[in-house]
Amino acid sequence: MAMVKPTTRTATVTRPTSTRRVGLAFMAFVRSLALMSSSTVVTGLLLPQLPPLAPHHARIFLIRHGETDWNLQGKMQGGGFDIPLNDNGLQQAQLMAQELQGVHFDVIASSHLQRARQTADALFQSNHQNNPNCQRLISNGFGEMRFGDFEGLALRGPHCTPETTQSFQKINNQMKLDKTVQWPGVDGESIGQVEDRVRKALLEDVLSDNDDGENNVQKNIGIVAHGRLNNILLASLLKGDGQYFYEYHQENCCINVLDQNQQDGSFQPLMINYNDHMKKQPEPEK
Repeated sequence: MAMVKPTTRTATVTRPTSTRRVGLAFMAFVRSLALMSSSTVVTGLLLPQLPPLAPHHARIFLIRHGETDWNLQGKMQGGGFDIPLNDNGLQQAQLMAQELQGVHFDVIASSHLQRARQTADALFQSNHQNNPNCQRLISNGFGEMRFGDFEGLALRGPHCTPETTQSFQKINNQMKLDKTVQWPGVDGESIGQVEDRVRKALLEDVLSDNDDGENNVQKNIGIVAHGRLNNILLASLLKGDGQYFYEYHQENCCINVLDQNQQDGSFQPLMINYNDHMKKQPEPEK
């Protein structure tokens, strides 16, 4: 692995009224039986909202990493700074793992950067206890976009300057119109470059890894990556072009759920930027 320098749409759960509670409870029970029949056990609020996995489909749980100190400070990490999770980020990773504890994962993949690795490891450790055949993969293809000269700079907060914000937004807006535009500086990437490498990592290295020619790929796949990279991947899979990255937003440790039809290769979104599990965090002491 190459060394690197050190470096919403929020889904909501509808609360049933008393007049509908029995009917909705019965529907949730029926759905839970269907999920359990496909090697899924319901433990959190997300899974009961998902339909049963159809034949010849794979379900992808695309997750953003937990919080880092640089997230709090508004500093751009990008793919060049390898910042670990802070204490809150580690707790977020545990809450995410608890939310998905009922999913029988076939593979859990992540970026090579430690903030994504630590988040994915929490999910893998939770899942592996009852699922020893689950694979753990690490790929540079899921690494965050390289933001060139902007990496290490504050884009919000007290250390952010108007000049930095203006320069960043100018290039970011250009990328919305032309996905060949690259971030200035060493290793700065374009939307097109990131889209190519993340699609290869997903479609060739993960989804096709266990294909026996009869569309029998892994059924439940977890991928832990990064904010901008997730946005580009979602736009590429759901809108056909990573250039629409700006239509998506990713909170720390949010969960996106997509089903892939293995026969025609299409993707259907089931949940985008789900983060209700983050509401389980205790209130900070005052």
